[in-house]
Amino acid sequence: MTIRGAPANAAAPPAAWWLQLPVDPLAAIREVAAALRDRRLPTAEAGQHVAAGLAKYLNGEEQNLARALGLRVRRGGRYEVPSRKARYDRRNELVRQALTALGSGPRRARAEKLSAALAASAPVVDGEQLGEVLEALQIECAAGLSCRQILRIAAAGDDDV
Repeated sequence: MTIRGAPANAAAPPAAWWLQLPVDPLAAIREVAAALRDRRLPTAEAGQHVAAGLAKYLNGEEQNLARALGLRVRRGGRYEVPSRKARYDRRNELVRQALTALGSGPRRARAEKLSAALAASAPVVDGEQLGEVLEALQIECAAGLSCRQILRIAAAGDDDV
């Protein structure tokens, strides 16, 4: 079998475009940075991603380095910034854990109780697991969370929260 337009003795492409997994831009940059720091070669995918982004920027194809490297998000998507996304995902997971640790009952009542506990300087909690989750949540979001924010996080997650 030959590829249309290619000589019969030409090698097949290494992988079809639909088989190639997308590269996480932030992970690729971190991998290249770690490789440079450790004086080793980065993975091929990470190196190719960063090299292509830098080439776009240096050749003038892209005016913004962050966009060229794939770090720029859509307009209005400030929570999608790779450096922030991990932090928000961690916060959301902690909120879901806290709501689960609060037991059963109406979701709104548990959200109000969690919001009040986060707002208190020394929250009174039932159970050791909930205390650990609340401590971690207070570190993650020092400003606290409103009941409405907690309900949105719970609604975006699993239905059993």
